[in-house]
Amino acid sequence: MLNRISSIVIAVIFLNALYAQIPSGYEKGLETLSVNELEADLQYLASDEMAGRPAGSDENLLAGIYIARAFKQAGLIPLIENKYSKPFNRNDLPDVKLENAADYQSYFQYFNIQKSKLSDNNKLALISENGRSNVTKNYLFKGDFYIDYDGLCDLEIQSDLVFAGFGIDNGLDGYDDFTDGDGNPLDLTGKTAVIIDGFPREEDPESEYSKLRSNEHRIMKYKVRNAQERGALAVIIIQSPLKQRQPLESVYINFLSAYDKESTKLHASKREYIPVVYVSHKISDDIFDRQSDVNIKETIKNMSESNRPAPFEIKDVRLNLSVDINYEVLTTQNVVGFIEGSDPELRNGVV
Repeated sequence: MLNRISSIVIAVIFLNALYAQIPSGYEKGLETLSVNELEADLQYLASDEMAGRPAGSDENLLAGIYIARAFKQAGLIPLIENKYSKPFNRNDLPDVKLENAADYQSYFQYFNIQKSKLSDNNKLALISENGRSNVTKNYLFKGDFYIDYDGLCDLEIQSDLVFAGFGIDNGLDGYDDFTDGDGNPLDLTGKTAVIIDGFPREEDPESEYSKLRSNEHRIMKYKVRNAQERGALAVIIIQSPLKQRQPLESVYINFLSAYDKESTKLHASKREYIPVVYVSHKISDDIFDRQSDVNIKETIKNMSESNRPAPFEIKDVRLNLSVDINYEVLTTQNVVGFIEGSDPELRNGVV
């Protein structure tokens, strides 16, 4: 009942907004719209049976048929010449005869998407030098580490590690974690950046960083972008040792579950993604305990207090990371129709 009332309210607001914004002379067109029709469209397309209409699903196809049928009834002209078609597997849409499927498919613009999800076969190991031999230590996925990765393919990464501070490249008073003490740019090509989740003097609500309106020094995607632009193959996120130690799941409880969900993107996407690995205190301790000449807690404290970055190459420890995803390529569709204009000069234009 609440959904029905909400739909009616939305439809009425929508119509009122249209009437308030349409210039004089267009009222006749608006008279063809009705609250009942808009409510029926909303009720069907937003119904539980449509299950959110995810791209590539039967429900998404049914929604496309529903819209294409409305286009056809309104006299819109189909524009797409499809090179292939997708069979209709369901026949539970009222008033749609699937034997006339071509009438609806002529409005469809088909394209491919990739649906992917991280498998449970992701692996992380640290390889440390121990005299003449190497020692490999393996860690537990979804226990010692979690992965955020939107790429389209599996990855195998073996790389050195570089500590890149807070991952800030345009901080206050020229602060830049991607330059060394002499102002030379940090080269992360073929390496993995280790970045602190936080920012300088984070514990002080009165600090200049805490009061900044810009969020680039806080938000992880900007830190990852900074590392990727400098050639990093991956990013490891550690919790600041200046904060109270907490389990990984407690710190990131609000979004770790999102990394375990399916994602969809264009199959032909050329955007490159790198994995972001959130690690436990166990892993960060194993990385920095082998740095005999560096006390990571004191280093971070000095960085915060002096507003001077202190990046360094992590010695005697290498990363082995395997990212494994399950994926499938799905076909989905846009619904496209054309209304021919009446103005002799503007009718050849397309908006």
